[in-house]
Amino acid sequence: MDAGAALESLALRLKALADPARIQLISILMAARPGEVSTGDLAETVNLSSGP
Repeated sequence: MDAGAALESLALRLKALADPARIQLISILMAARPGEVSTGDLAETVNLSSGP
């Protein structure tokens, strides 16, 4: 992979993380101990339904 392609690939990955809700979720996951946060907790954080 040449430098231009590598930069393009990195830019696409960073663009995917640029959403504030995604950054908030990543922050919560990184700060928590394993098993401390459920998917319901994460869904509630970004105002999503965790299912039935």
